[in-house]
Amino acid sequence: MLGGLRRGLSSFVWGLSWLRRHPFYLCLLFVPWLCGILSFSSGFAWFVNHDDSLLAWFVTRPIQGAGFISWLGYYVFKVLIYLSALIFTATLATLVMSIASSPIYEVISGAIDREELGHAAPSLGWAAALRVAIAEVKKVFLILMVSFVFLVIPGVNLLATVAAAFLLGWDVFDYPLARRGWTLKQRRQLVLREFWAVLGLGLWMVIPFGQILTIPLAIAGGTRLSLDALKRHPRLDG
Repeated sequence: MLGGLRRGLSSFVWGLSWLRRHPFYLCLLFVPWLCGILSFSSGFAWFVNHDDSLLAWFVTRPIQGAGFISWLGYYVFKVLIYLSALIFTATLATLVMSIASSPIYEVISGAIDREELGHAAPSLGWAAALRVAIAEVKKVFLILMVSFVFLVIPGVNLLATVAAAFLLGWDVFDYPLARRGWTLKQRRQLVLREFWAVLGLGLWMVIPFGQILTIPLAIAGGTRLSLDALKRHPRLDG
């Protein structure tokens, strides 16, 4: 467990070092950063404009003359709803950012793949690429649904940070596997074998309100971690 966590944490640091040595790819990451900021700003602005009607689904504003406890309960619940909206909007924005920026992530991941292999990285035909894209959308919706469940179910949401770290780590871990045409089932099998390492990588991506910055940066470390996993579990390859 500790060895896996250490590998995951250190892979992010390795990725930062790689990006610093390759400034062209670092500059490319300004596109996903901009996409993430715009997605988060738009989503939270929509919530702020509709917060009263959304809040009314859960609790009724106390009437004039209601006791202090009623008003206190109402505003405490409103703060909790705002915090939940911030977390959910940030999660949604990062997933939108991941889908919209996947071509850029693929370019960076492919460059590391070529460097590590010493020759051209695997490439997919159009039909295989379409299947991979469909699998990627399925995976993103799976991440979103699981994140939402962990967020809204009382008690279960205590595990939300761990779940988010693993799921976001999986998202950036997946690129070399998708490039090799692996099915979603095959990719899920490998990521579960590398659970602690992927979780360690993902811990960098659950720093409160820092995900928009750290997730694009993690693509380099996630690629390196995935390539290392392919060496550790060669029987799953292909």
